[in-house]
Amino acid sequence: MRTWERGAGATLACGTGACAAVVAAVLEGRATRKCTVDLPGGPLEIEWREEDNHVYMTGPAEVVLGAFIFEVDQQERFITKKSIVPAAYGIEDMIPLLVLLKTQFQDTASH
Repeated sequence: MRTWERGAGATLACGTGACAAVVAAVLEGRATRKCTVDLPGGPLEIEWREEDNHVYMTGPAEVVLGAFIFEVDQQERFITKKSIVPAAYGIEDMIPLLVLLKTQFQDTASH
């Protein structure tokens, strides 16, 4: 399975998409309730259990991106680095934060 995420392009994996693909394949009679989904980032084991109707995903997780969280002081016009946030997901999840930081920095710098 391959995933394309708006604003980011092709991704290495998408657990939600893999789970949804298995449920759809089972409903269409094209897969069993327990199977492996091959993704560019590695295989995921997906199981849709009949007894509780839950979908379970098993597979590796790796940190693929780290980010700094900044605090913008509008009155003093400076930015303080607060912490590092590891992320086991793609850049598409960081875009709102990066846009917010850019906007706040521009607003601060223009005053």
